[in-house]
Amino acid sequence: GWSIKGNAGSMLFHTPESPSYEAAKAEVWFETEEAAKAAGFAHWDRKQR
Repeated sequence: GWSIKGNAGSMLFHTPESPSYEAAKAEVWFETEEAAKAAGFAHWDRKQR
């Protein structure tokens, strides 16, 4: 399924490993991290951007 949440306000995407995943508002859903990055979203973890 599509488990990656994209937050349009912050332009960050959250994977299920994100501490903010449950609270994150998903305006957009992505199937892969690559798809999220291609859409202009950055990884929630600064170390993985």
